[in-house]
Amino acid sequence: MWNPSSWFSLQEEIIKMNLVTFTLFFGLMVAVGAQSLETTSLTACVNDSISLPGNGPSRLVKQSWWKARYQDSSWIDIGHCVKTKGCITSTKVLPDFTRVWIGSNESLIVERSADQRNSTAQFQFLVEDNLKRRHIFKVNFTVYCIWTELSGNLNLSQVVLGLYPTKHLVELYLFDANGTQFAAIHSDKGTSLQITNESHPMTAYWNRLRIERDSLIFLEINEADNGTKIIVQALLNSEKTSTRLESLSSKTIQIFVFYSAEPTGSPRASASLSSKDIDDPPSLSSTPKLNGQKTKTSSGLAWYEQAWGIVLFSLVAVIIIIIVILIILLIKMKRRSSGSSSLVVPPQIAMSPSISTQHSYPQVNKTESVRRR
Repeated sequence: MWNPSSWFSLQEEIIKMNLVTFTLFFGLMVAVGAQSLETTSLTACVNDSISLPGNGPSRLVKQSWWKARYQDSSWIDIGHCVKTKGCITSTKVLPDFTRVWIGSNESLIVERSADQRNSTAQFQFLVEDNLKRRHIFKVNFTVYCIWTELSGNLNLSQVVLGLYPTKHLVELYLFDANGTQFAAIHSDKGTSLQITNESHPMTAYWNRLRIERDSLIFLEINEADNGTKIIVQALLNSEKTSTRLESLSSKTIQIFVFYSAEPTGSPRASASLSSKDIDDPPSLSSTPKLNGQKTKTSSGLAWYEQAWGIVLFSLVAVIIIIIVILIILLIKMKRRSSGSSSLVVPPQIAMSPSISTQHSYPQVNKTESVRRR
């Protein structure tokens, strides 16, 4: 027999379970959104300008913000963009005099001046929107970029000596990208080539290095030299009269090649590199690009580590939970219906003819006893 009260209590349990499931799912979605963070590490020329892209376009984005952090200092508000009103830059100069502003496409322009050509810096730039998407760019302005003309000669001594104050300089050591030393420049003894490691594969440009008038000259620059990296280590002395030497100071220079036929005389090689250019030489191009490599961005993560993968996993988990809850409730409903049926059966058995006949026997016996009397 169907019991209305048990059915209504079952409905109440289903509603409660759905509310709990919805609350858990909503909380999980909020948590996933709050953890939507990408990080990109970049290396840029110390005196160059770069453009950092904003978050991907979305119809749901109404507002975005840019912030900056210099070295280990606190975050600085740069400005914000409102979809219907455009962008406003509130801070245009950072503590080390680096200029910043937000472009029309919501990208951030970071400009280093010529006065900062020997000054390295580390910045973090954060872009965040109302969807809680956050992207941090860790930009290291640490590469000393040198532009030289195609088919020309490059005075490496002049380049590397300009990186350090002469009064503190004792000696410079030059290494290729593989870490093999190929030259040294001493403040008193002059320049010397030190290509003595025969077991090391010879770098392509080594046979074009010459010492002319006590200067290290890189002869006949060609397109293959574009993107060449040279590591410079300097042995510095805090005081020229002291025999106590400071630790080695290391800097990286990178050579870019441009065509002399360029009308403006500016280099056609990009002032900064794309992500793949850390390992491969860049091609000659007039398009400015980011210099460095991305670390753990959404494109670099496995699909199950990305935000959409987490949401998909969460949705599948919630569906499985709902199915399990429904199965449990159906089992409970079946048990209750069988229990209700067992309670109704005894009264029907009491009204059966066999039982009523047994109760009439004493009355018949009474009548027979009266007649005998």
